[in-house]
Amino acid sequence: MVHQAGKLIGRKVVGKKKKNKRRQGGRCSLPPVRKGNVIDLKPKVPWEQRATISLCMIVKNEEKHLANCLNSVLAYVDEVIIVDTGSIDHTTDILREAQQNFKQKKGGRFVILHQPWDNSFSKARNHGIEMARGDFIFQIDADEEVERATAPLLMECSRRMKYEDLTSIGAVFFELQNVLRDGSKTMILHPHLFRREGLSTGTLFHFEGRVHNKPIYEGEALQCPMKIFHYGYGEDDAIMLAKHKRRKTMVQAMLDDDPDGFWPNFYMSQTLSSETGAIEETIKYSKRTIEIWEKASKEQGISVGVLARPYYSWMLSLIRGKRAVECLEVGAKCQEAIPWYPDTLFFTAWAHMHIGNWKECCIDCVRFFDAQQRATEDESIKANFIGVENLTLSRAPAVVQFWRVASKHHLGLVVEGEKSQEPELSLAGYQMSPEGELELGVLNVGKDAEAAAQAV
Repeated sequence: MVHQAGKLIGRKVVGKKKKNKRRQGGRCSLPPVRKGNVIDLKPKVPWEQRATISLCMIVKNEEKHLANCLNSVLAYVDEVIIVDTGSIDHTTDILREAQQNFKQKKGGRFVILHQPWDNSFSKARNHGIEMARGDFIFQIDADEEVERATAPLLMECSRRMKYEDLTSIGAVFFELQNVLRDGSKTMILHPHLFRREGLSTGTLFHFEGRVHNKPIYEGEALQCPMKIFHYGYGEDDAIMLAKHKRRKTMVQAMLDDDPDGFWPNFYMSQTLSSETGAIEETIKYSKRTIEIWEKASKEQGISVGVLARPYYSWMLSLIRGKRAVECLEVGAKCQEAIPWYPDTLFFTAWAHMHIGNWKECCIDCVRFFDAQQRATEDESIKANFIGVENLTLSRAPAVVQFWRVASKHHLGLVVEGEKSQEPELSLAGYQMSPEGELELGVLNVGKDAEAAAQAV
């Protein structure tokens, strides 16, 4: 059976197997052999006798992050396939140096392909996948890095998927943390490791979709605690705006082809939510996405958790429009549909504070912390974040401030009509928090950034 991203059949967790425990940070199936002060990373057994991993990437003008990305993962893969869609910076130089080092240290295949950009991320990714020879495909973007401490789990996953207890697994979801400009993070479980060929039908793993790629694979899905950090949301305004315009154009093309489709409306809602001036449009597509899901969820096999993003975009837009009462109404619907989703409580706490519902604000602040604790510590809850992004993961300081404001008012420590002597108790300081702190790469830039974006 072929699956798309977002379906988790098995909730096994790699790294918790009791037998054959390994020291964290050590290698798994390819232990290094020390020769003096040099670690020999070359394979000890022939290619056909190992669970081999092909690193597949698409790149274009990635000189800022590419070297760090490659350095975080090359020790754990057996071959590298890079598709460059038209770099004009130093990306090619970085790739050639990495290619030479990889061949010298591991003796592996490192292929650099050049393919003109054709307005399809899936087409570019699939071109590289078709050239791969490994048992498994590890897909990563150039602005991402694998956490050093958990990187050995990549090899452990592939070994067990080929030879041991995980042979039914077709895809592995890792914890992807988006690092924002202020250093805060959001979290989502995202698929990065795939079986190249399906065991029952031999179907070749591939991607579908022009912009938001859907991985198509055969087999069950697995959750693994390896972490990947994504730095793409920390770029300057010009780069973010250029990316946004490209993405919006591609999503609009999807919507033109399928105006009643769930995913085109879903992605348009998500894309518009990063425009501070697109309040009504964002609400329109968010509501439309939820309505389509309610009518066709069973037929399309889309889990209710996927609705978290359109609900998030809807509530964010209402807060931007200072429509706190409506935000509470939408929040109640979201909590009923997705009770484990913590982001809802961030918005309802903010809305209660904006209205002056001090007791209710305090309650939702406490509920927010409880929900975040379950989302990060309870594996059964954490598994729900496949396809669902925990966007308020790092917003505890803001919620603490919400609670301080509400609790002091609730206890009568702030007299109505008086200005607080403590700056942090001023509600005005939080009226822009969704725009300034919460949303990923919010676009509200001036003419200088517009001009720079055109250049990008």
